[in-house]
Parts: sequence; C-alpha cells; structure tokens
Amino acid sequence: MFPDIYLNAIENYVSNKSLKSLSDSFKKLSQGYRTLNNSELGSSKEDVEAYLVGRLPVTWSVLTHLLRQISLYLPEHFSVLDYGSGPGTALLALDHLFESKRFSYLGLEAKKPMLNAAEALNESLNLKGTFKQHDVNKEGLQKATLAIVSYLLNELPQQEHFFNHLLNQHEFILLIEPGTPDGYSRLMNLRNKAMASNWHILAPCPHAKSCPLVHPDWCHFYVRVQRNKLLKDIKGGSMGYEDEKFSYLFLSRTLYENHRGVVIKKPDVYPYKVELEVCSFSGQIEKKEILKKEKELFKKAKKTDWGDFI
Repeated sequence: MFPDIYLNAIENYVSNKSLKSLSDSFKKLSQGYRTLNNSELGSSKEDVEAYLVGRLPVTWSVLTHLLRQISLYLPEHFSVLDYGSGPGTALLALDHLFESKRFSYLGLEAKKPMLNAAEALNESLNLKGTFKQHDVNKEGLQKATLAIVSYLLNELPQQEHFFNHLLNQHEFILLIEPGTPDGYSRLMNLRNKAMASNWHILAPCPHAKSCPLVHPDWCHFYVRVQRNKLLKDIKGGSMGYEDEKFSYLFLSRTLYENHRGVVIKKPDVYPYKVELEVCSFSGQIEKKEILKKEKELFKKAKKTDWGDFI
C-alpha cells in the first residue's frame, strides 16, 4: 500500500488543482503513454501533477517490489544513480525499504517541471536525495553501485550509446520497462549486449541462454496496486486495485551462482494440485505439477505467485 506520508506530500503539492483538472491532465498523460508519444510528457506542470497522482504510486509499487527482490545483492552501503528520475519515485521506494544512512542517491532529470516536483517532495519529506538537471544522453557523471533506468528507454534516441555508458560506470543495473512486447524487446536487445560485454543477468532470467519464449509470448510480470481514494477518483471505475504489468532486467558485473527458476505466468491452483510454468536454470520452460499429497510443497506452491523465484 502506498504510504500515507508520501500521499499527503503529493496532495499538498497539487492542492491548488481541482479533481477535474487533474483527471483531464491524467487522460492526456495516459494517451501519450499508450501511443508511445511520451518524450515530451512531463514538460509542463500539469503533466507532472497528473503523474504524481496517477502514475507515481503505481511505479513506486513496481520499484519497491523489485528493489526488495534485489536487496540481497546490494552491499551494506551503496550509491544509486537514477537516470530519468522524474519526481523521485525511486528515492521514495528506497526510503521506504532502507535506512537513509545505508544509501546515497542522485537523481538525473532533464525536464525542469519534474525536477521541481522531485526537489519539493525531497524537501517536504526530509529525504536525503540529491537531484540534478541533466540530459541522460550525455556522459561525465560519477560512478555508482546501482544504476536505475525506469520507464526511460523509449524516450532515448541513442539507446545503444547510453547503455554502453551504463556498462562502463556501474556495478549493478536495474532496467524497468512497460510489460508490453515493445518493452520486452528493448530489454532483450540490451540483455544480449550486456552478456557480450561479460555482464551477468541476475533476474529475472535464471540462465544466460537465449530466451525460450516465442512470439506471441513475452516475459513480463505484475504487481497489484491498491488504489487510494485520489487514485480511484482520477482514473474512474469502482475497482479498489489495478495490476501494473512490467518487464525488467537486473544486471551485475559479478557472477553469482543461481540455480533457481522464475514463475513466468500466474499459477493454476486446483483443490488437488498446483500447476506452475517456470523458466528454469536449464534455459527451458518447464511445467511443474505439485500434488496435494506432497503436503509441504503443495502448501508452499499455493502461495507462489507469478514472478516468484523457486
């Protein structure tokens, strides 16, 4: 659940806007994302306010989920460079998961309205982040333990040049894209380049072989986001939640032994068995069937979800 302390800070930031104005701005924002015409989104204060209300809690949920998963690989103290940071969504996720003394954070954002919102939230929440206006296609910034590249690749005209820069600068890279065939395709292209540069895939892939999924399948996952009242009012509808689909890669310079598989579809749960579809360490998709008579395994399998490692 998106924490009230962050929600209150956002509501204070947009307090001079009517619900109708925010809703209209969010519809425009959503249309831009759907048509992939999003390079200029966030260039106006109206866009940013709509993003804070309608998208930040959703992307925060994805980032929190993934940062929690990868936290076991991060050292006791680590630095983060957040490329295309927007209003500082990743900083809020880091703040939620880790003590501030454990990490340092620098967010890079080219669009001034987004930067203004990031700095305002950083100050109002008394966070320890730093933000800088910077075109991420340009180089010359310091190295960091972890680079975060969240919902950014589609906006970059020179993805390969940018990615080569990432590989030269950092120890770990977390790439997140929309859970669409296009987002998956962009990540698979970068996956190949990373392996050719002797980097290693820690998640979600349990192997370094070619992706075994074939069209029309693609690798993606989801988080269930509980809608607060403002989010429900902006988006309309009666559902108290929404499922955000995403694709991601977590890359490392260092090789870690990993013999676990990842569940790539929602499990089929029956009274007498659970069926799992797993991308395995062998590089193949395996169908696993856990029967009720396997008591402990069956109990565990019933709690297993799409995207879990087993």
